[in-house]
Amino acid sequence: MCGRYFLKVNIDELLERYGILRSEIKLSAGDEIFPSQQVPVIIYQERPELELARWGFPASFQKRLLINARAETIGERKSFKGPFRNQRCLIPANAFFEWSTEGKNKIKHRIYLKEKEIFSLAGVYNLFPDQKGRMGINFVIITTEANKKIQPIHHRMPVILRQEDELDWLNPASEPEKLREILKPYPEDKVIIQREDGQLRLQF
Repeated sequence: MCGRYFLKVNIDELLERYGILRSEIKLSAGDEIFPSQQVPVIIYQERPELELARWGFPASFQKRLLINARAETIGERKSFKGPFRNQRCLIPANAFFEWSTEGKNKIKHRIYLKEKEIFSLAGVYNLFPDQKGRMGINFVIITTEANKKIQPIHHRMPVILRQEDELDWLNPASEPEKLREILKPYPEDKVIIQREDGQLRLQF
């Protein structure tokens, strides 16, 4: 699963990275992102648009938010199949986090890309009411099997989109078969994994 990620960026950097002309949203300083937080995502409304969205779908069958969707079953799960067809989004990130176990200790690892400061996690979104009944955007992050370098830490990883696939992912006209081809592990030779205690574990 993907339970936390990191984003620290200003609005101008996001607009330039995603080719968006302007946006009225205000960003906080940014840091480690937790489920239920409101953060920037890119959705498609005639053109790519930057919006604020809350991480996690509320679910009637459990108290905790649904924060991830499995790439292998996203087209069949009741909570996700509609958004997968019509409401896909990009989730900007600088890094994400996973934990490994060493004896009785949990070791936190920051995982990021060698050549891209800002990359996109694949997501889907839907509209839900907040506690005051106001409708807002909520999203989940799609996960897939981990690549070989991440497998020693965790068996799953978020889907990191290649930049050339981002518009296909957003495009409402994209065929499901094309979308499923996109939902695959990111190449291991482009990933850096760094222990949060400062020890470099894997670097390419």
